[in-house]
Formats: sequence, structure tokens, C-alpha cells
Amino acid sequence: MAPQVADARGHYPSDMRIPHAFLVLLALACQPQAALPDAADGDAAPVAVHVDGIAIDRESGTPVVVLGADEGDELLPIWIGSNEARSIAVALEGARAPRPNTHDLARRLVERRGGAIERVVVTKLERGVYFARIHLTGITDAIDARPSDAIAIALRMDAPLFVVPTLFDGSERGDDEPAQRVHQGGFDEPSVIASIGDGDDRQLGARSR
Repeated sequence: MAPQVADARGHYPSDMRIPHAFLVLLALACQPQAALPDAADGDAAPVAVHVDGIAIDRESGTPVVVLGADEGDELLPIWIGSNEARSIAVALEGARAPRPNTHDLARRLVERRGGAIERVVVTKLERGVYFARIHLTGITDAIDARPSDAIAIALRMDAPLFVVPTLFDGSERGDDEPAQRVHQGGFDEPSVIASIGDGDDRQLGARSR
């Protein structure tokens, strides 16, 4: 079998990314080191957020996870895949699946090694795709992750969520249309997250690779 390689953005095919992340989580959970802050000197500290809900974009039919600031009315919608949307919805409802999904497995791997998630931070937006970092307690190097995967795991482990503040003010997005659509009711609350297709966590108007 030919080896899997990353594309120009450093992304692996979707069937490779999640297992690789689990192996990294498992390995790092065994290495006691000092944690590093997310904000560089002089930068604003990340904003504490919560999952405001899961919705469906009326225009594209794509699931959206909406992050809301704990203090203030800032909102950050991130367009995600249907599998991740289901997983986040299950965690929000406190439901238990008959068999563990990949995010349940990640939680079990970390906990079995005596580890814990210190925090998850949505850090940046590049080429229409959001990035996040998972910080494990006592670990120097944070783990690069899609926000949807990081959020789904964090919810299962009661870990706090944060967003770099520039993502709220539109300076990295280039506009405020996504947040405005949330405030104006451009989304539907789903009764069931249908199979819509997977992709990178992205902003409005961007397309999966």
C-alpha cells in the first residue's frame, strides 16, 4: 500500500488525521513537562467561550458549531462536518452511544494514561480553515487539531474552551458576515444532523479541499 502523504497545507486525508491525533495524545500524555501559554507577549489573552449550539446553515445545508463568549455577545460560527456535528451534539446532550466513537476513544486513551485536557484554543484562520490546539496538562507542545474534533473531545472531558480574540473582531476573517448571520437568524436548529459530507472546519464561503 502506498504511504499517505500530506497535501500542500500539511493536511492528511480525513481517514488518517484522527487516528494520528490519538497516537499523539497518547504519547504526550506520558511526558510530564511545563505547559506554554497560547498568547505571545503583548498579545491579548484568549477569550473563554462555550458551545452556544449546533445549527444548520440554510444556504449551504452544512452543520455549524457556534461558539459564544462567556462574557459579552461575541459569536464565532465554524462550518464543520456532519460526523463532528453529531459527536458535539451527543456530548452537549449528555447522551451515551452504545459503542464509543473516535472522540470517546480519544478521551479514554488520555484518561487511561492518567492525562487530562487543560484547555482547547481556536487559534487562527488560514485560507478559510480554522485551526485549534489541544493542551494536555503538564505537556509543553500543544496538539494541532481541527476545532470540531478538539471541541468534541473537550466537551467529553469538561475542558475549557477559548478563542483568540482577533477571530471575533473580523480582522482575520476580513468581514463580519458569519457572526451577523448568527445574530440575524440565518441558521436552523437541527432535530437530526443528517449525513451531509465531511470537510475541514471552515469559514463562510470557503470550500473543503
